[in-house]
Amino acid sequence: MNSLDFALLVLKVTHDPNRHWLYLTEAALLVGMFVLRTKGLPRQKTLSGKIRFRSWTLLVYLFLAAYAAPRLWLGPDFDPLVRELVRGGPALTEVVRGESVRSGPGGRSMTDEELKRKLTPTQYRVACEGGTEPPFNNAYWNHKEPGIYVDVISGRPLFSSLDKFDSGTGWPSFTRPIEDAEIVKIDDRSHGMVRTEVRSRTGDAHLGHVFDDGPREAGGLRYCINSASLKFIPRDELEKSGYGEYRKLFEK
Repeated sequence: MNSLDFALLVLKVTHDPNRHWLYLTEAALLVGMFVLRTKGLPRQKTLSGKIRFRSWTLLVYLFLAAYAAPRLWLGPDFDPLVRELVRGGPALTEVVRGESVRSGPGGRSMTDEELKRKLTPTQYRVACEGGTEPPFNNAYWNHKEPGIYVDVISGRPLFSSLDKFDSGTGWPSFTRPIEDAEIVKIDDRSHGMVRTEVRSRTGDAHLGHVFDDGPREAGGLRYCINSASLKFIPRDELEKSGYGEYRKLFEK
């Protein structure tokens, strides 16, 4: 257990009371690993002089190891705070009174309560809680108007209608993002599948997933995105909405 491990545990336990039991178990595991590293396995001598391990102590370590295996294996996907640390985003999610803080328009921090007031219930469930909209029953799956799609939380540009195509899946699909730097890709092993989750870097919104079955002539990728995580800015409103620099995309 190093100083970073200890600092993370203090941060988690202090600011997230809803997960005390989880983090205290993690702390016990780290302490156990530290003891094993420094003193070896617990053992004692029997009357015959043979050395045997204290079975109850080993069982405790095995239990802790089994409990921790999923979070150690899943890594960033298991814990939002760890995910933030691993991805190294420009606005590392802070934890304040048990609420995550995300970057809204203009880089202003927004708490969960502010986001719940700003977003619709569906937008919050998808963008902030990692939900998924039903196919063919969402705002932009068949939307063809020229313009750009921005992050519903931060307002940062994400995708262009020029890169949108009909994938037949019932969700908005794009071959590429407008700005690669605003897209974060994370291994997703939820629901018994291995996929690549797509999130926005500034707003930390869950966007959807990216697959390698897109149009080959456009790079072969398919960004399958939830409409609820996006806000559409029409081409003719780019200037007045503050996205005038992206007007040039439609003048080629």
